[in-house]
Amino acid sequence: TAALPLPLPPQSPITFICVYSSDKILYNKIIVNVKIFVALVYKIYKFLRRNRIMCESKNPRNRKYFAAANSYNGFVSLFDKVFKSEDFNRIYLLKGGPGTGKSSLMKKIAFHLKDKRCDVDEIYCSSDPKSLDGVIAKNCDKKIAIIDGTAPHERDAKIPGAIDEIIDLASGFDLLWITGRRKDIIEINEEKKNAYKTAYSYLRIAGSSY
Repeated sequence: TAALPLPLPPQSPITFICVYSSDKILYNKIIVNVKIFVALVYKIYKFLRRNRIMCESKNPRNRKYFAAANSYNGFVSLFDKVFKSEDFNRIYLLKGGPGTGKSSLMKKIAFHLKDKRCDVDEIYCSSDPKSLDGVIAKNCDKKIAIIDGTAPHERDAKIPGAIDEIIDLASGFDLLWITGRRKDIIEINEEKKNAYKTAYSYLRIAGSSY
């Protein structure tokens, strides 16, 4: 576990658990259009350089934490506080289903920024600690964020264009491939939903004895 950057409401116990993991996840086999991926990375890097966010820091800071949690009262999110639009020069909201490359993209960008000695915050997923939900890069008064804008912390552009920009990674789907596996994907989604129900039932039991 890791400390949240802001105080949580009194809904303990709070836990960070991998709610769902399966070798059968077909989404991970979906190949996102490489051109879309490269174009997005280039766009983000260009913005970072133009705003001097990629300048090297003498003592770069790398923080890792959660901005959400699974509690016995349900899902608790601090995304609106951690990723307040007015606090950023640019926020990229990544859309697309599981396996479209949201977390992988954020990991690659975070790795590159750390290699360039930038101040970087890595915000991890409360349901899968191996995945990222967001990355924040800072340099003096300049700051950008890249966020997973899908459920359970779904988010749309609050200040579109001027600050928030939506990036749809699902636009690179191999539709022919994925349509042919429609039945399998529906079954996996149902399995995932049931796994969440089971996890939250255990959390409620833990909460009742807390």
